[in-house]
Amino acid sequence: MIDATKLSGQDISKLLQQLGASPSYFPLSSRYRDVAIASLENSKEETIIYLRRRFLPKAENFFVVQEHTVKEGDRLDNITHQYLGDPERFWQICDANDTLIPNELTENAGLPAYEVSNHARPGQESRHNLIYWRYGDYAGAGPGAHGRLDLGGQRTATAAIKLPERWRDTVAKNGHGFAELIAVSDQEAAREHLLMNLRLSEGLDLAAYHKRWGRSLDAAKIAALASEGFVEQQGERLTATPKGRLLLNRVIEELLV
Repeated sequence: MIDATKLSGQDISKLLQQLGASPSYFPLSSRYRDVAIASLENSKEETIIYLRRRFLPKAENFFVVQEHTVKEGDRLDNITHQYLGDPERFWQICDANDTLIPNELTENAGLPAYEVSNHARPGQESRHNLIYWRYGDYAGAGPGAHGRLDLGGQRTATAAIKLPERWRDTVAKNGHGFAELIAVSDQEAAREHLLMNLRLSEGLDLAAYHKRWGRSLDAAKIAALASEGFVEQQGERLTATPKGRLLLNRVIEELLV
């Protein structure tokens, strides 16, 4: 048996080739298809396998084959399917338009990203999903649904029974279909609140965050991230920049350490 944790990126590629498999972990439609695999050893002598950086090609290296005028209702995945036959190759259109972030293309069409992966005209944002991202109360009632509720002053995570038949029978017997009701600590709730709010273009209200959880983010850490262009602060409002949204998990980690 081969211990994959001891293999370098080059070893893995060779092994895949010997097995007659593609040396890439990614499908042909992926932007990472031809990115090299590498490895490094951390301070704990653990081998970390990772992908090397993918550099954007210069837009001037492309030549125009066809032009498309964006109109209301257009979607990047549909445009990609129309011209390239595969909606997952949208990144090629981004490359050719010198665009690192697909949001830049949707903004030009009047559909800015009000959340990391959601776009709408101002005033047409999903009120349903905004409840999640603003870390409000939401009850997951159907089979397999999850929720977050303040019950008796305690933030509580709920999870309903997944199997529809069991959920139905449990509701008939107990009046609800919850499989779990788990208390969420203030520390974890504060982390979730921060993570959800920074997904939004409106960002996090620092004063409201402190009032709700009795915690404040480190001003020095905010300043350090701001100097690198990952976040912006205006008064009590903290937002992740487009650059910061690409690395949002790491930005959150830096703020909470």
